[in-house]
Amino acid sequence: MAGHLSIPTTQQHRDMLNKFPNIKEMGFFKRQEVDNGYILRLSSDYAMDEEHGMVDDEIVSFTPLTMECIYEIHLDKDQKINQVYLVM
Repeated sequence: MAGHLSIPTTQQHRDMLNKFPNIKEMGFFKRQEVDNGYILRLSSDYAMDEEHGMVDDEIVSFTPLTMECIYEIHLDKDQKINQVYLVM
């Protein structure tokens, strides 16, 4: 399993999320291109509720076009960010 480093949520992460299509309409594990990278909707198997103390409703992986890193964004039922992780 990849290591996950929790990082502070920034306005950049919120802006990134606003550019994503409707996540609930995406199939699981189907990579979709967005203007600045690729997103992938992950299943509930990737939830990290115990780590951050909130309930994950959706989990999205984002890889920038530069491929310098991968972000995993955990969202609550209202599509608000629970936690952002840098995947190593």
